[in-house]
Amino acid sequence: MRIPRLLALLLTLSVVAMSPAAVAQSTEQLIEQGNAALSAGKYTEAESIWRRVIEINPKNAIGYNNLGAVMLAQGKLEEAIASFRQAIQLDPKNAIAYYNLGNALYYQGKLEEAIAAFRQTIQLNPKNAIAYNNLGSTLSEQGKLEEAIATFRQAIQIDPKYAKSYYNLGIVLFKQRKLDEAIAAFRQAIQLDPKFVIAYNNLGSTLFEQGKLEEAIATFRQAIQIDPKNAIGYYNLGFTLHQQGKLEEAIKEYKQAIALDPKFMPAQTNLKEAERQRAATKELASG
Repeated sequence: MRIPRLLALLLTLSVVAMSPAAVAQSTEQLIEQGNAALSAGKYTEAESIWRRVIEINPKNAIGYNNLGAVMLAQGKLEEAIASFRQAIQLDPKNAIAYYNLGNALYYQGKLEEAIAAFRQTIQLNPKNAIAYNNLGSTLSEQGKLEEAIATFRQAIQIDPKYAKSYYNLGIVLFKQRKLDEAIAAFRQAIQLDPKFVIAYNNLGSTLFEQGKLEEAIATFRQAIQIDPKNAIGYYNLGFTLHQQGKLEEAIKEYKQAIALDPKFMPAQTNLKEAERQRAATKELASG
């Protein structure tokens, strides 16, 4: 049987909204359109607009940064990296371009380069809590857990209301098997963001690891209440009920997880096992 799922660390992308005062009057409308398209997820339209901004002013570093953000959102990592590097070449003190470059390099799996980019962001802007957060995530990926913890704590010190850093801190503490501390971090993330679904999932998983199954069940139910399409929440709930021997309830939750995500293999595996156990129990009862 598979254990409840602990979800991944969070990274955050930064995009610069350009002020009309910083650009030529003739491009003001394009910039407004580009920002709106990017915010609305209309990436093809946004890409076209930012390319036009750059065509009008080839030395516009913020234009290259925002073009890179569009490319990154589309998964075009090489093009995104090239755009961020161009923004940095034009403006070596552009902290946000370094930050976004770090994100793109992280997604490429180039962790050392990503770390260097995030550190440069922090050097240029020591109060950038999000850069500390993403640096911590990258260090965690490298297995440098103590450095990651220190970095997440630095992010929290800068911005005590930054829920994602508490969440990421909780994951690393979980990896270190410091379960009480992990629970405290996940609870703080939830207190700051009561609709933080994956924080509920991970809190529930940590409570499960401590053998607090009823608390875990209540927490998974909260996650599902917030997001009824949360397949992992149903799976984790089913798994915990399964551990309690509540086969009918577990089967129901596994089926719901599969209905939401038909390729969810752990849910399929555990469903078959629960159904096998149910059949065996009925056979024994009838014998």
